[in-house]
Parts: sequence; structure tokens; C-alpha cells
Amino acid sequence: MEEETESTVSLEFTDEEIERILMCLTLARNSPQMTGSLAVDDLIARFATHANESEMPAVDDPTTNIQKD
Repeated sequence: MEEETESTVSLEFTDEEIERILMCLTLARNSPQMTGSLAVDDLIARFATHANESEMPAVDDPTTNIQKD
């Protein structure tokens, strides 16, 4: 039986790519199938942290002008 190990992969994204990823993850989090998914919330938190490091507002930031339908 193989033991699971955690690994880290470093990827670089532009601010625009991070913004799109956050929007997609937010849509996924709000879908009935993913409600309460800790994995989606974890990914959103990780990308939001990177977005904040590059001074780009997170999707859930009320000061942004991103329109949600």
C-alpha cells in the first residue's frame, strides 16, 4: 500500500489569470454540487493570498467593480 505524501508545485500566473481563476472558483463554490466543499474554499483562499500579494483585489472584495449576474 502506497503512502500519500503532500507535494508543492510552484506555478506563476498573471494578475488577469488569477482574477479569472478566482471568478471560476467562486462560481464553483456557489454551485449546489460544491456547496460546503472545503477543497474549493481552500483553493480560493490560496489564490486570494497570491492575489493580495500582487495587490490585486480578491473576487469577494466589496471594493472591486466585478459584476456578478
